[in-house]
Amino acid sequence: MTGRRGLTVTLSCWALAALLALWAAGRVWGSVVVVAQRGARVHAQVTGHDVAAGVAPCAVALLALAVAVLAASGWMRRACGVLAAVIGVVMVATAIAGDHRINDSLTGKVFAAQVATVHPPATVWPWLVVAAGVIAVACGVVTALYGALWSGMGRRYDAPTAEAPVVDDDASRWAALDRGEDPTA
Repeated sequence: MTGRRGLTVTLSCWALAALLALWAAGRVWGSVVVVAQRGARVHAQVTGHDVAAGVAPCAVALLALAVAVLAASGWMRRACGVLAAVIGVVMVATAIAGDHRINDSLTGKVFAAQVATVHPPATVWPWLVVAAGVIAVACGVVTALYGALWSGMGRRYDAPTAEAPVVDDDASRWAALDRGEDPTA
């Protein structure tokens, strides 16, 4: 996992996990239709934002960290990897807790129908967020372990530094000619 390929594969999986979590958080995680006492049908639904509000901010943070990994190098890149792994664990825990809150949230929404509990069918969305969190943890661990070995953005993006002192001797003039520079200018 060294070189450009390791960086590209890891960051691609990282961004895919963040986008998958963002997409799944906006989907309907639970939906139910109940019949009230007087025959009226009551429809209620909850999204991932309703029951697992922490998923979307975690996904946005993962996207920001992916950009930071591109710009960082060395120990800073490793710190971004550790932070991404922690955010992935938080996403998994939030999705599982949100899956357990679906019934209570729907019961609260259909309270006027005098229904004690509801049992909505299971959906795949919480488990897609769990999968995205696991991918984020894996990418974070890989970045923490190998991130310092990956190549950076290049010297042209570094801050300007002081120029080396000019040595005016015959050897430096010949070296300038070898580089294609005019030493008399």
